[in-house]
Amino acid sequence: MTLAVDLSEVKRLAEAWVLTVKTTSGQCRVQARVISPLTVLPGFTSNANTDYVASSPFTARGSDNQTYAAFRVPSTDFVVSSVEQGSSNVNGDDKLYSVEVRPRDENTCSYQYITTKFQMSSAALVKMRVFGNTSTNFRFQRAFFFSQFNNTATACDGGRANQFGECICPEGYSGEYCDEPICDNGAMPIKHLSIILNSKLCFNANRIFDTSGT
Repeated sequence: MTLAVDLSEVKRLAEAWVLTVKTTSGQCRVQARVISPLTVLPGFTSNANTDYVASSPFTARGSDNQTYAAFRVPSTDFVVSSVEQGSSNVNGDDKLYSVEVRPRDENTCSYQYITTKFQMSSAALVKMRVFGNTSTNFRFQRAFFFSQFNNTATACDGGRANQFGECICPEGYSGEYCDEPICDNGAMPIKHLSIILNSKLCFNANRIFDTSGT
């Protein structure tokens, strides 16, 4: 059963909502979701001082599964207060553990919050829940799921993985999987065509050129 409420038509929005459900037999589960403009962007890194993070966990490729999770929120009106992470499955049997979150320098860091170093689950499916408050003390929660593929599926293209599983790219390439060529003079990489041709192609001033030397 789905119950939908248009909050734009509800005057008493900034208050706690309580939902009570009774069943005649057995158990049931209630899940509440809110469509909101608030966006929390997660990222992962092995270095707490960097602002260049990976969009998904990488520890499955490495020998050391300790990592940091960083988070970006729209403005200082939103504060990330705590994080839970751990294994998950389709049955909802989540095993989540709390991780401490600390603020970063909002003037120099685009990801304003970062966890302490924690041990990433080796499960195929990882769940992360992020909790926080708005400037009006309205609580929010965001849930994220990440699939941890095998080494082949997330291999570093032409590069190598460090002990944490992050890709170390060869000269001239960047990106989470080393599949983004670094182009000169403001040119833009042509990613999909480059992969097909196994070459480094850039686009500049209506001209396509190969900078890989092949």
